Amino acid sequence: MKPTHQNSKTRVLIADDNETNLELARRCFERLDCEADVAADGLQAIHAMQNAPYDIVFMDCQMPNLDGFQTSKHIREFPNQLKCKDGIPIVALTASATEEVREACLTVGMNDFITKPFTLDQLRNALSRWLPERFQVERDNDDAASDHTGLSGYVQETSIVNGIDKHALNSLRILDTTNNPYGFVNLVSTFLDSSRTILDRLREAFDSANVESIAQLAHSLRSSSANLGAVGLSKLCHELETTAGPNNLTEVGALIGAISDEFEKVCSTLAIELTKSHGAAPNRVPRPAKPADGDAEVILLVDDDSTQRAIARGYLEQAGFSVEEATDGLLGLDLARQLQPDLILLDVVMPKLNGFEVCRQVRDDKNLTHTPVLMTTGLDNTGALDRCFEVGATDTLTKPTVWKLLQYRVKFLLRRHHAEQELRDAKSRAEAADTAKTHFLANMSHELRTPLNAILGFSEVIKDQHFGSDGITKYQEYAKNIHDSGGHLLGIIDDVLDMSRAASGNLELADEAVDLNEAIGAAIMQIGPSAIKENVSVSNDIHSPLPEIRGDLLRLVQIFLNLLSNAVKFTPGGGTIRVIADHHEDGWISISVSDTGIGIAEDRIDDIFLPFKQLEGAFNKKHEGTGLGIPIAAELARLHGGRIDYKSVLGTGTTATLTLPIGQKLSFANDASNVKTA
Repeated sequence: MKPTHQNSKTRVLIADDNETNLELARRCFERLDCEADVAADGLQAIHAMQNAPYDIVFMDCQMPNLDGFQTSKHIREFPNQLKCKDGIPIVALTASATEEVREACLTVGMNDFITKPFTLDQLRNALSRWLPERFQVERDNDDAASDHTGLSGYVQETSIVNGIDKHALNSLRILDTTNNPYGFVNLVSTFLDSSRTILDRLREAFDSANVESIAQLAHSLRSSSANLGAVGLSKLCHELETTAGPNNLTEVGALIGAISDEFEKVCSTLAIELTKSHGAAPNRVPRPAKPADGDAEVILLVDDDSTQRAIARGYLEQAGFSVEEATDGLLGLDLARQLQPDLILLDVVMPKLNGFEVCRQVRDDKNLTHTPVLMTTGLDNTGALDRCFEVGATDTLTKPTVWKLLQYRVKFLLRRHHAEQELRDAKSRAEAADTAKTHFLANMSHELRTPLNAILGFSEVIKDQHFGSDGITKYQEYAKNIHDSGGHLLGIIDDVLDMSRAASGNLELADEAVDLNEAIGAAIMQIGPSAIKENVSVSNDIHSPLPEIRGDLLRLVQIFLNLLSNAVKFTPGGGTIRVIADHHEDGWISISVSDTGIGIAEDRIDDIFLPFKQLEGAFNKKHEGTGLGIPIAAELARLHGGRIDYKSVLGTGTTATLTLPIGQKLSFANDASNVKTA
């Protein structure tokens, strides 16, 4: 029997909350040359159908958030979906093969019925029945027995052998990769080892009548059993978990015995499966070391179920994540604080410290408060999910986990986390800019008033001739003060304008050959009077010609002058300032200004480059200035294709280093509209 298609490929949507069913159905439809998309619940199915065209839908009846009946009813309310002939065929998938279920399917608008576990033939025949114009089947004589007659009847086939759902087990073989060919072996070995340990602890807990431990251990074994497809074992564990109580010890003992017997049957089946896969049932093979990838995002798995961790690790590493593990809540919290992971995958029920408390403490840690936390739980009540969000979980997953969708859920949470972090950073920058603006206005009020008071005061004395016609000497002195104050005021305004032009990209630079020795010499000459006044020695320790660079001579002089001015300002009397150069072989040159001044605390160095940011307050500082000198110098350095770096030791001194490229045109570092060719 082989399918033949007309026109384009058939598009199928599969809605099921069971990862095994999703993976099996997807692979079956791929074999039938269809394009298949998956949805883990009804809400996702509706969203998918609103955003993409499908030819047919296979709908699980029992799903979280919105079950298959409700989802089908919503779909039939879409435009042009009221009748099958005008809409998309919906095929029900359910393990409940009762007349009531079939009637419910018909009532909400479903068209067909397939019982779980389903087969390739069942899916193929459903396609041929409901899409005959797109999908025909050339039948062999033996196909009739496997046919399916829709909601009027059904054929149920089983994939469960000796307690193991083969479909669920085979879906985990995806863990075998080129880099880790024994991923499936390691997973099964992990399950067997951990399950034996849990069974031993169950018996000990029963002997001591510790019903709380019995329930917790049953919960753990239930989750890992479901992941391996051990459906009978998982069902018994669920029964034990709900039965455990001080008044039910006899029934509890019987269930533990039944679980032990079922586990031995599961062990035999798994041994056969391992032999089929690798020719023998090998012991656990060491997992190959994952190559260190500094760019890979780190996921921290916190779960006491080793099987759960093994499967999650396999899927996450296939998706390119770096994975670390913790076996209990206390260790997980400690590792989270050490590693600062990008995301935490956190189980709820664990020894020592449960997931709720771990999540609460994560949210109380200032370094982890924004870290995404994806909590997983097998607890069968909405209260557990509500509590997850109450303690700060970003999202939740219920067990058994839909493994194929785990990768996408993690990627989505990380993408959302990065977007939120960008918003937080933007908010911080905006708040910092607002604070800087406030400080700037306060500083400028002070800086502008000082020279203006001098200008107004001295000019008033001259205007009113307070010293009469004989006060010419005083008037000349005051005129000089007015001139100096005006120059200082003009310098402040020029700095503000330069910073504004640089920030808006309107600062024009000349592109010419510049002699660095000339630029440095001019800056040292201009700073000379201020250095003498402060009793600071400035020495030029560059004793050989420096190479020419492309740039703006006046702006380069301004850079050196700002660096020297800052050094003089913060170097006590008797101190020294040295200018040195270092010619790099890779086409760069560095000029350093080193002082023996008061230095800068390491955590304050970055503040030097913030516009209007001063390391002293406006009203208690010892030195004048707007705090624009170094930010302007840094921006001019950037426009020349270079940078400024600061190194400092508090109380010892500071070194500011300007690094520039040699022989490169200025236009590569700046917009062409801002460059004037000399």
